[in-house]
Amino acid sequence: MQKGNLHSVFIPLGEQEQLRSLFRRSNHLVKQLRTIKNYIKSLLLYYGIPLPEEFDNANWSHGMKKWLSDLKWKFSTGISTMQSQLKQLEFLWYEELHISNELRAYCRKHYKKDYYLLKSIPGIGGITASGILAELGDIRKFNSLEFAAIVGLVPGIYQSSDKKISLGLSKRRNGYLRSLIGIDTGINNCFAGIIFLKCG
Repeated sequence: MQKGNLHSVFIPLGEQEQLRSLFRRSNHLVKQLRTIKNYIKSLLLYYGIPLPEEFDNANWSHGMKKWLSDLKWKFSTGISTMQSQLKQLEFLWYEELHISNELRAYCRKHYKKDYYLLKSIPGIGGITASGILAELGDIRKFNSLEFAAIVGLVPGIYQSSDKKISLGLSKRRNGYLRSLIGIDTGINNCFAGIIFLKCG
């Protein structure tokens, strides 16, 4: 401490903690939606029901939902199974839409400047911008190296008992940010965002 080698640790305030909870709830709902969609597809595959080519994609339209609800089953139990899955899908879809709208609206109101600065970066939309603000708060308090460490975009060294050393990205990271930034927007846009916000 006398040599100045100890640094303070940032502790988010209650407002940011609760914004983070809302973002993570949205993220959890997206995962649940993915799970129920995969289950419905596996159910069709199990019973040998081919999925029409126009519906074979990640974005499920109202037309696909209608096709699923109109499927003819030999027994009433098959109808009940599919209807139950579709009810859960509909609930999760509307809930995720509601939470996402709440998240974006809150960030537009309380983080207006940073929200729109982040959105102006190619590849960053409303949810990604809201997620960055929810997980980090004021991004200006981090330098480029600190930001890279939080996201996990720094090298990691792994060594086994037989002394083999391998290099790769560090496994220490904020998983929510890594999925948003490292995959959706790319590494270059991450650091472009930092510079943009610091200059903005």
